Amino acid sequence: MRFAFALLIPLISVAEPPSPSTTMACTDGTINYTTHANGCREKRVCNDGAWDSDGCSGVVACTGCGGKQGTQTCSDSCDVNGCNVGAEICNNCDDNGDEIIDNAPTSLNFYSLTETCNPNSCGIAGTRTCTATGWNACSGCGGTVACQGCDNKTGTRACSANCSVGAGCNTGVETCNNCDDNANGQVDEEVFRNTCSSTAGCGGREKCLGGQFTCQYYTGTRRACLELTDSCPQSTAECRADGSSGPCQPTTARAEDCNSCDDNLDGVVDNLPGGGVGSITKPCSNSLGLCPGINQVCEVRPVNNGTWLNNRWTACVAPPETCNGEDDDCDDGIDEGEVCLTESSPVCPQSP
Repeated sequence: MRFAFALLIPLISVAEPPSPSTTMACTDGTINYTTHANGCREKRVCNDGAWDSDGCSGVVACTGCGGKQGTQTCSDSCDVNGCNVGAEICNNCDDNGDEIIDNAPTSLNFYSLTETCNPNSCGIAGTRTCTATGWNACSGCGGTVACQGCDNKTGTRACSANCSVGAGCNTGVETCNNCDDNANGQVDEEVFRNTCSSTAGCGGREKCLGGQFTCQYYTGTRRACLELTDSCPQSTAECRADGSSGPCQPTTARAEDCNSCDDNLDGVVDNLPGGGVGSITKPCSNSLGLCPGINQVCEVRPVNNGTWLNNRWTACVAPPETCNGEDDDCDDGIDEGEVCLTESSPVCPQSP
């Protein structure tokens, strides 16, 4: 028996060589570097016989803001922008080459650069912001700053929001030392000590003035006129700023008398209406009654160590006795004093 075998041969496709008109620019996988006129170095890779750009790199020198030397970084597209001469400072320039003038880090806003400031060493520092003309004023300060105050005491000055400090130095509570201890612009204010009183009987309290304690009397208060208990009973006098007292006055007005008392409450002692102290008078009298035209005047007795002394009526101011059978001096005596021995009068006996 005879068998026949067929030989199976697979068909293989063989690429034809490129036509003479097709030219290969490069060999795939080949890398090439090219330096551009701006100094950037471009990387190119051959793909499918053609060069593809793989981006640029490199850092090139430049002259930047204020003539400073800096650097520029090449972008993937082989461009360079800005010139980095260092960290951004407030100089109306783009120092770091990000094409934004005087901006804070990560900020896209012009003149957003800020910095802390503390011109007076305040406890809380402030900030200031850059402008086209330079830094603006420092603000936002607070706290205190140490200082040397009165009597060489260590104290503090308060810092305001605009970072200024006061002229005074607060060393604590105000004391009697002729200094502004609490730095409020006043010296020895409202510093008191013991109670005190004047020789006129007016009370007060010792207050510091110019580094010394001085009695400050309570004005408008009234003290009892104990020295005039008999002549001006239940009277009081108003105290003055110098420790003296006004006239003693009763509780209700009455007729004026010579008694060191302002009986009619007009502010003047022992006076006629509208008159001065002691201007009051009264007519003299004898056993027969008043003596017309003959008066007594009020003798004013000076204040003694701030207290009132009793004024008193003087003797009658009367004409001298004459030999006329009358009581000329209103003392219940007629022609006394031997006036008829020296005078010639038809009503008087003649001396032998």
